[in-house]
Amino acid sequence: PGASRKHSPTGHSCFPDSDPAPPEPHNAPPLRVSGRDVQAIHAALVAKEYDDAITAAQAYLQKQPKDADYALYLRAVAEYHADKVDASIASARALVEQYPKSAWLRKARFLEAAGHVKKNDYPAAEAIYAQEANRLLSDARKHEIAGVIVAFADTLATEPDRDDVGAPPPNYAKAHKLYNQVLQMEVGRELRDDVMYKRGYVMTKADNWG
Repeated sequence: PGASRKHSPTGHSCFPDSDPAPPEPHNAPPLRVSGRDVQAIHAALVAKEYDDAITAAQAYLQKQPKDADYALYLRAVAEYHADKVDASIASARALVEQYPKSAWLRKARFLEAAGHVKKNDYPAAEAIYAQEANRLLSDARKHEIAGVIVAFADTLATEPDRDDVGAPPPNYAKAHKLYNQVLQMEVGRELRDDVMYKRGYVMTKADNWG
């Protein structure tokens, strides 16, 4: 399980309610096919029966279905919420490697990054975000990745709960770097103003700023 964070510059959780975020159980990935097996996976995920969702997904994948990429993504989501983070990362990575043209590929990449954040492996998550930022060219996609980078920076700038002795300390310098990266992107005025405020926050919190 990841670190328990006490508060962030904005009070938001690690990931916003935007497309790249690991879906919450009550907002599971949309059901794209009508097969009974996939419906069972989807229903278990919505019901927060994560182990059942994982088992159903594994059984379905053994049939080598045409929509195996979707089943893999559902399994990765279930594993993420079941705190089986390593398995979730592996499932997301398997989707990317085995189905490079999948419609779920980008979501799988962000889910893999979310798993790394949950493990406090920030360098691995940052590498994925950087790759996606370089790949996305449209203004809409740039705004999307900017939001995810901001959320990642918020996590780095968040003080951990005192009871979580294994949580890493805030990394204000890294958060500042990420906020600057977003400010160099073509983003809307509202997001830019928000990031400017957050950048000022981490500058005031840094012990040694140079």
